[in-house]
Amino acid sequence: MEPATARKLISTGAGSVIARCDGRLARLQSWTPAQGFRVDDVDPGPDDRARVRFESDEGKLEIEVRCAGGVPTPRISRHG
Repeated sequence: MEPATARKLISTGAGSVIARCDGRLARLQSWTPAQGFRVDDVDPGPDDRARVRFESDEGKLEIEVRCAGGVPTPRISRHG
């Protein structure tokens, strides 16, 4: 039997991602920076976590996604 797949749109002022879980593995399907931001670093998975970091002149914002119960669960952190 195939593991369940769940997708989630996660939007912030710095950008957005579409994340999905394949069982316990997190994967970023797409990521788009907001106006004034750019992608600084990305680890799209599949892995126990997937993440993208958006950057602007004012600082950075990182979206990290893990899978909890097969559902994409984001953790958002700001730097600088």
